[in-house]
Order: sequence, then structure tokens, then C-alpha cells
Amino acid sequence: MELNCTLLLGAKDNPLAVNELKEKLESNSDEDKILAIKHITSAVLNGDPMRDILIHVIRFCATSKNQILKKLLMVYWEVVDKRGPDGKLLPEMILVCNAMRNDLNHPNEYIRGCTLRLCTKLREKEILEPLIPSITGNLSHRHSFVRRNAILTVFAVFKTFPELIPDAANLVANMLEGESDLNAKRNGFLMLFHCDQDKAIAFMNRILDQVPSMGDGTQLVVLELTRKICRARPQEKTKFIKCIILLMETASQSVLFECASTLVAISSAPTAVRAATGCYAQLLRSHGDNNVKLIVLDRLSELRSVNLACLQECVLDLLPVLQSPSSDVQKKAIELILALVTPRTANEVVSNIKKELLRLPQQSTSKQLFIQALQECALRFSDVAPTALSVFSDFIGDSASENATEVVSFARSVVAAFPDLRASVLEKIVEAFDDIKSASVYRSVLWILGQHCTTASEISAAFNAIIAALGQFPLLSEPSDNSAPEDTQRKDTSSGPVLLADGTYKSQSAASSAPATTKPQETFRDFLTSSSFLGTSLSSALVKLVVKARQIKLDAESLNRMIAQSSLVIVGVIRLGTSPQTKVYLDGCSLQKLYFNLRVLHESSPELLRTFLSQWDQAFAEFVKSNATSHNQLQPEKEPTSHVQVDDLITFRQLKATSALTQLEIEDQEFSGARHATGGSSNDFISRLNNITQLTGISEPIHVEVLTTVHQFDLVLDFLFINRTNDTLENILLDLVMSGPLEACERLQPFKLASKQQVSLKVSVKIKAAEKSSVVGTVTFDAKPGSGESGSIDLAEVPISVVNLLRPAKCANHEFVSMWADFEWENAVPLTTSFTDVGDVLQHLIAKTHVECLTSRDALEGDPELLCAKLFAKTVFDEALLISVCFEKQETGKVGGCVRIRSKEKGVALVVGDHVRATFGC
Repeated sequence: MELNCTLLLGAKDNPLAVNELKEKLESNSDEDKILAIKHITSAVLNGDPMRDILIHVIRFCATSKNQILKKLLMVYWEVVDKRGPDGKLLPEMILVCNAMRNDLNHPNEYIRGCTLRLCTKLREKEILEPLIPSITGNLSHRHSFVRRNAILTVFAVFKTFPELIPDAANLVANMLEGESDLNAKRNGFLMLFHCDQDKAIAFMNRILDQVPSMGDGTQLVVLELTRKICRARPQEKTKFIKCIILLMETASQSVLFECASTLVAISSAPTAVRAATGCYAQLLRSHGDNNVKLIVLDRLSELRSVNLACLQECVLDLLPVLQSPSSDVQKKAIELILALVTPRTANEVVSNIKKELLRLPQQSTSKQLFIQALQECALRFSDVAPTALSVFSDFIGDSASENATEVVSFARSVVAAFPDLRASVLEKIVEAFDDIKSASVYRSVLWILGQHCTTASEISAAFNAIIAALGQFPLLSEPSDNSAPEDTQRKDTSSGPVLLADGTYKSQSAASSAPATTKPQETFRDFLTSSSFLGTSLSSALVKLVVKARQIKLDAESLNRMIAQSSLVIVGVIRLGTSPQTKVYLDGCSLQKLYFNLRVLHESSPELLRTFLSQWDQAFAEFVKSNATSHNQLQPEKEPTSHVQVDDLITFRQLKATSALTQLEIEDQEFSGARHATGGSSNDFISRLNNITQLTGISEPIHVEVLTTVHQFDLVLDFLFINRTNDTLENILLDLVMSGPLEACERLQPFKLASKQQVSLKVSVKIKAAEKSSVVGTVTFDAKPGSGESGSIDLAEVPISVVNLLRPAKCANHEFVSMWADFEWENAVPLTTSFTDVGDVLQHLIAKTHVECLTSRDALEGDPELLCAKLFAKTVFDEALLISVCFEKQETGKVGGCVRIRSKEKGVALVVGDHVRATFGC
């Protein structure tokens, strides 16, 4: 069994021999004794017991008055092995006990305090028992430093050996009656809190009015005791809530956080939720640590599920957190704010988001996040759409194509949802057409102009802006026979002398003497000559404008000019895509589309034009419907409606004698009654049973099973031990071995089990990464008390699945595509299932892997024999997991397909792939 260790020191580079240490201990010089004690302590900590030298230390050092030597001796008494090979206390330790008793009664309060601290670390009952009178006598010492340490020593001895000080709680409670030192009060209150809660409550009732003026330590203990008391005795909640409200005015941020957490834990009344939200908002404004802000935002998100209405009233208090430089904090804050915004607060929220968006630096990665937030607010609340849309002109020409793409997507959604804003959006697009710096943004803009321009002025303005941006025709000039490449001309140019400013000459080539020019900004024409998709989009936009011009009966001269110029542009795009001089490549589908558009330009059949327009409108209607479905899926879930039975009691608040109650107490009573009537919120017991693993067989003397629970970055293993024998089993020790990125946070101590007794032990394990891992272990025990016979049981393996670390998440389509291109680790899993419906396969996969389906429901219901979908999830470490699935019904009637998994880390993709195979039995 491992020994108790409370101190770690490094080994000395040049350790002294035993004879040299004895000589230094026998020396009259305190410096030599100090050096010897240092070497001896270091050797003992590194495995050398040095039993022969213990008596020399006692003889020559125990009576020294040197304070440095006394301090080193206390370290040595702490680490030295105090028992012999037979397990009994060494006789020499009686002398040590006498020396410690003398130090406990020493006139120097520092020596007394240090000796008391040493007593808190001793685990030998034989040494502590003679020291009890001296320890308890120090509770009334004149110096607060001694009293503080005396309380902690009494607490430590009572926890380990309660029979030595059976009246410890009474001694400390009596001492606290006249105590004036705040730290001593805190230590005494902490001791009563753990040893005798009734006395702790009585003491807290006496000092309740003084708690706001006490130190942070005492206030934190008061709050912790308040939580425990209110859970056990809800009827005493009133007096403690008043104290918590007073503590909310403290300047300590840790106390403020605990006040909010305690208030929410003991009360669900709206007034309590508002007060707690105010504390959290104050922490978000005042605290500079981003990790603290993330924790507070998580608490607010949990609070939102309890009382959404109260948090919606306080949403404006959360807006200052958007100024944080951390993108993680901004992302979590925006998600929370968007879930809480209402029509009453939408205008203020949009104004703040817009202000912070314009304040962000040029290279900030959070711009897309803010633009998406503005888009969601505009789509949910039509009154703020014009305000949100004012950022269009500022970002459509942004050098970062992602920001410009988000802005154009925003404008496209607004134009589709709000016809009244269509004219102003189209006008802004036409004005900013030349400022665009991305081919993808040009494609979206062309689609908007072609789809939504309906009046003669809009069509003419859009068409003229497009033609003006193209420049001079033709788009592709014919190469001249006499022209030579530019690099050849540069090579042929001769060098000549150059007259410098000081009158001297310098030889320099004509090519190098040309002034260096910066690369010009790319224009619409430049993008057109390097992107085949842009040419196809351009032709479709021009054709739409011409067809709509015919529909509204535009004048013949303008219409003929539009047809001629559009034909010239389409022919130029075809030449660009088929000429060997350019990098543009047009596939067969794009060429067919261009030829079809060219035919439509010169076709005046009303039936063809009507069919053409109806197909556009139908495709656009399906697009809007799909967007609306996706938008509804991204909305926060509504609070579940509580239903009560017909025979439930009805409470009339007006008939209660509530004149002495505060508003908070009244609301808390109502909410408590409502939870009781509706059954309250309880954990799903069935899901907990599914996480239980039996670790021993039915014939083992000890039955062991474990409940596995994942809490963010920690894994909690709740072991249950049951003694099946008729004998008492002693020294039961659980030894765990972690494989993979797991690390045990604590070491279990041995315990004993009476016949048929059961004990539950919890072990916290830190998860370092989302990879495959497992826990194995062994249970050792003494088979018969006093016989020396021992037994052991090998436990079954507890696999820790990465799936338990996954959380369903959502992301935009372009983000999914971008991550799919960036992630290099892919695991393709071919599947052959026993399912006969492709939809059932997808639902089964989603349920077993804890992922979110990003594909809309309408897209999934298209073909009953073929299904393609995108799935997304994040680990607790915020690592993205991308899954692309394709299922089809085979000739046998069974569904088969492929699941492609991509992640940034290799281990995640491999482990999830193995889980998918096991799920479908492949």
C-alpha cells in the first residue's frame, strides 16, 4: 500500500554519506545541522528511509533553538517513516512527540502555529493522542495566527480520528462566541460546516447581518452552506435569500458568481432569476478573463432553459460582452443574444451588433458571425431589416470574400422576404457593382439582379451597370502576328548608361529601369476571363433581364439594344471558354446552357417565355421554402408546455396570509408548487441504466459495476461495490489503469465492507483529447481479517466511446464546404444494412452518433430510393466532425451506401468510423 505523502522535493546532486551526515549532526554549528537535515529529508523523500540516522536527529537537533532548523525538522517529521517493518510505531517517536508537545507550548507564536500545521498532516494516532490537550489549549491563545491553525488542526484530527476529540464541534463553537479575527471565524465556520451543520447553522444565524462585511472566504462558505441547507430544509430559505441579496453588492467577483449560482440553485422565481442574471451580466462587463466569460455565458444558457422570459428582459445587459476581443466569447454571446431577442429589444440589439461590426479590425474573423446575426434579426423582425441592411455598402466590396459573400447572402434573403425593401437593395447593388472583389460575390449579385429586377428603371439600371463593367468589346482580342511576348521584348532590350543625380553614369537595362508598378485591382472583366461559372451566371442574368423587358413591353429601341449587347456578351463568353489563349474551361453543360440562353434571346414565342419565367419562379419558390425550413431548424426550441391533471389542487394566492412575504418569496412558493404539481424536472433513469457496465462475474466475492457519465472535459466513474460473502472484507483497494488520453484526478483510499454491505465510490477522470480510450482495473482485498490472506479480482474493460464526447451542432452550408476542403483526415465506411428504407437508415445513424442533420427535410424527401445528406457535430473540445452520407436501395431491397467522415484529428475520424460499423453490424 502506498504511504501518505504531502511533500515533494528534488534529490540532491551530491548526496552525503551516512557517516558525514552523522558528523554534521553532532557538530556544534547550526549551519552544518541545517545542511545535514536538508540532505536527509531529500533522501527520505526519494526512497531511502535512513532509519539509523533518526536517533541522531532526535539527540542533536530536537532541542535546538534555531528557527530555521526547527522549520526543517518539522518537514523531516512529516516525511520520515514513523513505523517499523512490523507496522508498529517506532519507540524513538515518543521523543519526537515530547519535542512537538514542547513546541505546541512554545512562547513564540510562529513556532506554535507551524507545529499545529504539522499536526494536521500526521496520520499516526499514537503520536496525536498525547498532543490533544496542547492542541485544544491553543484555541484560546492570545494571537490570532495560533488560533487559526489550532482550529484547522482540530478539524483535521476530528476528520481522521473523531474519537480523539469527540467534543471538537462544541470546542470550536464556544471559541467562535468571542472570536474577533475574520480568518479564525472562517476556519471555525468551515470546521462546523463539515462536522456539525446544526451548530454551523446556529452560528450563521447569529452572524447573518455581519456576513456582507466579512472576508471573501467566509462569504463563500456561507453560500455553500446556504445551498446545502435550502436543499434539506426548504422552509428556511427565506432568511438566507435576504443574505444573498445583500452579498450581491460585494466587490469580489468570486462571491458575486457564487451568489448568482446559489440564488438560481435554491429558487426559480422570476425575481431571483433577474437578480442572478444581473450578477452574471456584471461579471461579463467587469471580468477580463475570457475563460470566466465563457463559463458565465454557459450558465446563462442553462438558465435560459429554466426561465426564458426573465432572461429576455435582461438581454440588453448582455450586449457589452460583444466588445470582447475573443472570437469564442463573441460567438457564444451572439448565440445567446439571438435566442433572447424579442420585437421590443430587436432595434437596440441590431444597432449594437452593427456598431461592433463596424468597429472590428479589417482582418477579424468574427465579421461573418456578426453579419449572420444581423441577417437572422432582419428575417425574424421586419422592422429592423432596413437598419441591418445598411451594412451592405460597407462590406460588399470587402477584400475578404467570405465577408462579402455573407453580405450578399443577407441581401438575397432580405429581398426575398421583404418586397418593400427590394428597390433600395437593388439600387445599392447597382451602385456598388464595380467595387466587388470576388467572382463568387459577382455570381450572387448577378442572380439577384436577374431575378428581382421587374420595373423598366430597375432593368435598365442593372443592364447598363453590367455592360459598363465589362468594358470594351470584344472580350477576347485576336492575337497579332507581329506582336511578341512581353518577356521576350524585355530580354531583347539593350542596356545603356543612366545619368545619376551626382553626375556619374550607371549601366542599366531598359526593362529594369521601368518604374515598379503595383498590381492593379481586378475588375469584373478580369474575373470573367478567369472563371467559367461567372460567364454562365452573366449570360443567365442578361437573358432574364431581356425576357422581363419583353414582358413589360419595353420600347423597341432599348429592347433591341439589350438583345444585341447580350448576344455579343454571350458569344464572347463562348469564345473565352473555347479559346486556347485563356485559362477558362467550359464543360459541355455550361456550353449547352450558353447556347440555350442565346436561343432564348432571339425567340419571341410567348409560350416559351412564359414557360421560362414559370420555371424561374418555381425554382425560386422552392429555394425560399428550403431556406425557411433551415431557418426554422436553427431557431431555439420553445419551452415545453406544462400540462396539469383535472384533479390537481388550485392555489389562490389572494387567500394566503402573505403580508409579511416579499415578492421573491411569493413567486418562489408559486414556482415550487407548480413544479410539484407537474412532476418537476428529473433525470432520465432509463438512460442512466444504459450507461452502467458490470465489471465482475456472478461468482466473484465482490460485485462491482460502474456508471459512466461525461461532464464536459471530465469523466465521472461511479463504482458500486457489494460484498456477497458472509465475512467482512478489509483493505479493499481499487487500482485503475487508464489507456488513451485519460488521467485520473484522484487516488482512492482502501476501505472495508461488512457482509452484504454496499459502498459507492466516485472517481473523476480528466479527458485530454477526443480519442479512443478505456479504463481497466483490479480490486485487491484481505480475504479474512487478521489472516494475511489476500485476494484480487480483475475488472472488465470500461470502453470510453468518442461518441459520448460528441454534441450535435449546426453550421452554415458554406462553412461545412470550407471545413470539408480543409480537413485532411477522411474515413470512408461502406455499409450494407438490413434496413429497407433510406430514411430509417439516416435516422438510426443520427440517433447512434449524436450528430445533427444539416440537409433540409424537403431535400431528404425527394427520392425514396436515394438519399444524400450532410451531418455535423462537435466534440466537447470544440473540434468539428463532418459526415457525408449517401444511401440507396439495392436490387435485393436492402439499403446500402457509404459514410464519409472527416475531421481535423485522425483519431476522431477512425473511432467514429468504427462506431458506425458496429452500429450497423458491418
